[in-house]
This record gives sequence, structure tokens and C-alpha cells, in this order.
Amino acid sequence: MTCVDFPCKPLVSVVIPTFNYGRYIIDAVGSVLAQSYPAIEIIVVDDGSTDDTYHRISVFGDRVRYLYQENSGPSRARNNGIRAARGELIAFLDADDMFHPRKLEIQVAYLSAHPDVGMLVTNHFYDFKGNWPEISLHDPPADPVEFDELLIKPRFGSCGVIVRRECFDVVGVFDEGLRYSEDRDLWLRITAQYRVMKLRDPLWWYRLHGTSASRAAEKMEEAEKQVLRRAFKLENVRGRPVLRRRVASIAAWSAALMYRDTGMYGRAAIRVFRSLWYWPFPHVSEIASFGRLKLLCLLPKLWICTPKSKRDETDCR
Repeated sequence: MTCVDFPCKPLVSVVIPTFNYGRYIIDAVGSVLAQSYPAIEIIVVDDGSTDDTYHRISVFGDRVRYLYQENSGPSRARNNGIRAARGELIAFLDADDMFHPRKLEIQVAYLSAHPDVGMLVTNHFYDFKGNWPEISLHDPPADPVEFDELLIKPRFGSCGVIVRRECFDVVGVFDEGLRYSEDRDLWLRITAQYRVMKLRDPLWWYRLHGTSASRAAEKMEEAEKQVLRRAFKLENVRGRPVLRRRVASIAAWSAALMYRDTGMYGRAAIRVFRSLWYWPFPHVSEIASFGRLKLLCLLPKLWICTPKSKRDETDCR
């Protein structure tokens, strides 16, 4: 089946949560309106923005459904979008990112050819200078997403996801009590019960910019722990202590990298030691690089080179 052969044209609802991203929202919505797949509805959920988001969205008229909510976080925004959606397939796009022009066409064609797949995701890319990367239009290569693999480390972002509505009816929607890792929590619940596949082609652009909440490392780490504790209560992973230690080790290593990037070198070192205690063997990604040991050697130098006035007072927690 090629990407233009559809037994039918199921409606795809694209949910775009936004908070004070008026400067990016035009590009995001425009990338959906430019899709080669015709059966689309766009739902922008404004999470209490105080900038010019509404006025920028208004230029699209009735081509975009605009919903407003008091600031409650991305989980509630996405959930409100899901509840308002009319499509049998639901996709997500962050307000500062963009879709490849043929993303939905390719994903819908794949789902039409594989009715047993509940969720289909794609890769992303960072460097966008106006030219989209070449993609596989005929029988695009895809790989299964296994629950254990997703538990060990996240493999995709929400903007690459398209989900059959029935999945939400069975496993629920985003946990509104989570401000971080809420998407991974939902993907784990879906993967535990449905077949999930990942296309190898990069079909969306992850925009890198300077407004990310880099100082939220501690909250992100705590949310990740909460998600993993919940995941280990599922039937798929009960009574598997080795897997639990591997997962805990990689989670600590990921936290170490977050703390390193925010200049909290003491915390980073503690997480590296913790990661080695949980799993002293090399991770797959560091078999040749010995990344954790190299970082342990580098952190003292980074700490010494940081002016005392800029060192975090809680760095050793």
C-alpha cells in the first residue's frame, strides 16, 4: 500500500496545546493546514495565555477550533482537546513545533494497512532550514515499540504520535496531576495493551529555543520517578527485579545529564553514583564510550570552573 491509497479517509483531529507561544503558533498551525492529507480538524487549546495567542489564531477563522481554559497545564489542555475531537484518529502537536507536510498522510496510510496497530509514532529532527528531509513514501519502514524498551528509556515525543480514539477509551487519557512525563505515562499504558509501531523517517521538527524551563530538572526527575513507580505496578513487569534495576539506573543517568546541563554538578555526581550502584554494567548506549565514568571525571572540573556566586546552594541534594 502506498501512502495515497486509503480505503476511506478517517478524520484526524490534531490537538495543539499552547501557553504564551503566540510567536510560534502560526508556524505550528500552518504546518497542519499544509498537510497533504485532507481529512483534518485542528483544535488549539489555549492554556491561559497572556500574550497575543488568540489574535494570532483568529486569522485562521473557522479552519481552527479555539478552546480556552484557565492555566492548568498541558495534560488538561490535551485532554480537553481529546474530549472535543471528532476524529477517530488523534494526533498531537506542540505549539512551537511543526509537522512534515506528508506526516499525517503517511501515518494514516500505515494505520489503514495495519488495523492491529493502536498507536503509531515517528522520529523527529532538530535542524530545519526550510527544506524537509527525504522520506519513504512507499511502504515506510517501521519498528515495533516494546513495553520493556519504552520503560527503559523514552523513544519519542508527543508530536510524533497518532492514536486511535479507542485507546483512550480503554486506558484513559493524560494524568492531569503530572506536570512532566505525562506523555510517557500515557504511552506506557497504551503500549501495555496495544501494538505500537514507530516509523523510522523523521516527520516532525522539534524546535530548539531558549525558553525551555531548564531549572525544572528537580521536578522532572520526581515526575519521572512517579511514572516509573506506577508502570512497575502493571502486570507486564511485576516480579522482574533485574529490569527494575536497569530502569532505575538509566533514570538516574538521565537525571545526572539534566543536572549537568543546568550547572548542578554535585547533584549530577550523586545521580551518576546512584546509576552505577543500580547497574554497574555498561548501558547499551555507552558500551564503547563509558559515558558515566567520563562524566564523573569531568564534573569536578566543571564545578571548580564555576564561579562561587553561581553555584547552586542545594547542589548536593
